[in-house]
Amino acid sequence: MDQNSFLEFPIDFQESQKRADSKSVDSLSKSEFYRSYDERDLGLQKLSLSRGPSRGVGLSDVPVMRSAPQISSEVRSSEIRDKPTPVPDLPVYYEARSSFATGNVEILADIYSFLLELRVESHYTQRAHRIDCSACRNSKSASFVVALFQATVGQYVVEVQRRSGCNMLTRKIYNELVGHFEKKEKPKAVPSWGHVELDDETSEVLVLMASNSGSDQQREAFRLLCDIAGGRDSHDKILSAFGGAAKIVSLVSDALNSGDLETERYVCIFLANMVCGGSDAFTAEIPSKSQSEMQRQFVEKLFVHVSGIFTELERLGSLETKKQILRCMDSLPAALAQEVRRRYSKTCKDVPGAVPPGTELSSLVSASYGRFLDVQ
Repeated sequence: MDQNSFLEFPIDFQESQKRADSKSVDSLSKSEFYRSYDERDLGLQKLSLSRGPSRGVGLSDVPVMRSAPQISSEVRSSEIRDKPTPVPDLPVYYEARSSFATGNVEILADIYSFLLELRVESHYTQRAHRIDCSACRNSKSASFVVALFQATVGQYVVEVQRRSGCNMLTRKIYNELVGHFEKKEKPKAVPSWGHVELDDETSEVLVLMASNSGSDQQREAFRLLCDIAGGRDSHDKILSAFGGAAKIVSLVSDALNSGDLETERYVCIFLANMVCGGSDAFTAEIPSKSQSEMQRQFVEKLFVHVSGIFTELERLGSLETKKQILRCMDSLPAALAQEVRRRYSKTCKDVPGAVPPGTELSSLVSASYGRFLDVQ
């Protein structure tokens, strides 16, 4: 019995040799196999990232990377900066008394040039449709904004918004803008109201107009009241319509602070007509009841206020307006003149010295205020 008879399965030495040779080959080429696999996988990843067409591109082809065209940031910012922006809509609340209407959407450019002529420091922001301004005149300064809004299609509103500083200076510049840019309309023929019966409806309208502070309606109301108060027989009706002399003096005081020269001029004429008993020069006749009430209210509530007109010379620039105030003072009877001396003797001494000497106004002021100091 030979040695192979003890094995259940015979061993094929030739097959075993082949397996051994296969294992040795695999062990020698394993690193090279994985390296080629990694290179192939990397090539597929590059191909998948390519934005170009993939059809017909083999693994050996170099993928072409494509990107969107680059636009310079300066070009983009220039396009955004130069693109026109719409005019903002008119807000629900705005300063109607410091605004005016226009149909010119490019008006801010003209206003900017005009402000420079007025020596107002200005910065025009075209995209924001506004002009930031700073002004300084005669030791008074103010900061304000000129803004443009759209009211309706083709209709715009220019608003002057005071930020800080002197209200009077801002108002004067606004008046200059209105006088230069507001559309000039043909004035309507207004009949003389001095001979018109003041019924309840007319009186109510005038009271509402005069109570609208700093507006065109206030100026128009006192313009009409100048004519009405020119007749002596209308004073009782005016006092009754406005609720007494105290109410009229309150409206007069408010209008004197409006900053509008025309409004102040009309107010002073109206006040002089009421205090003096009519538009004619003061006479020595016995004053009426309504005139006496107005004179008493003038002394109690307006004397110091209107005296400031002569010390603040820029407040009212019209000599005629100042003369109307002097008319009121000259019309006061002796009893009220003594009351002025008792209450305001210091004011009577200071005002004549504040007016520049050697002028027509200085002589008139010295005579009027000197009368109160000389009264016994």
